[in-house]
Amino acid sequence: MAKEFTAFTLLAEDVRIEVGNKHTIIGTLSADMNVTSFPANIKIASYTIFRFKSDGVYEVDIQILVGGIPVAGGKSALEAKSGEPAILVIPAGLLMITEPTDLQITASVDGARKTTLVKSAIRIGDVSVPAPSL
Repeated sequence: MAKEFTAFTLLAEDVRIEVGNKHTIIGTLSADMNVTSFPANIKIASYTIFRFKSDGVYEVDIQILVGGIPVAGGKSALEAKSGEPAILVIPAGLLMITEPTDLQITASVDGARKTTLVKSAIRIGDVSVPAPSL
């Protein structure tokens, strides 16, 4: 039987685990990532909050895909209590992207069908940051 859950994922340049099981998310990334040219090296990490409908230990199988091709992945056991958050951090890594493509992170819980947690287009575009307005 499929495990019922909801998940929210942030992409960032880094996620640090701090004292007291707190997390610092550094350099959050927008849904679509712009680069100035290809090839491009992109530092990426992710922070996912899972909420399961029932208590238990869940095996989460994560995959990172670039252009639909798996480039990294792993498994983690998450202990969850009904309605409380269970956090999964993918540590920062460097991706070399050679052309416009999509980045996708998927998860499968306890062997169930894969679910897309986040999908982001990587393309050439304006990388400037507008000055804050008053």
